[in-house]
Amino acid sequence: MMSKDIKNKVVLITGGASGMGYEIADRFLEKGANKIILVDINEKLGGDAVNTFSSKYGNDKVYFANCDVTSAKTLWKTITDTFKDVDVLVNNAGIVQEKDVRRSLM
Repeated sequence: MMSKDIKNKVVLITGGASGMGYEIADRFLEKGANKIILVDINEKLGGDAVNTFSSKYGNDKVYFANCDVTSAKTLWKTITDTFKDVDVLVNNAGIVQEKDVRRSLM
């Protein structure tokens, strides 16, 4: 359950262009987050997500930063070039390299 304190907050979500990150962004927007920053390496999915969320929640709510989060310096520069503060960070980015999920859990 999300706190009502999310209203008017800036939320950064790594891996936010698809999957769980996308769904998390949608939920934060439903609850009144002021701005969502989707950080992802997939520029097409990021653009698609911004368009979808803009249609649903209005313009200037969702931003996309094409960035590889394995470089903290790059991520920090990308974010601080555009935003002064981030209130909530959701570390969601990840890559599954093993196609067989059972093997990746071993």
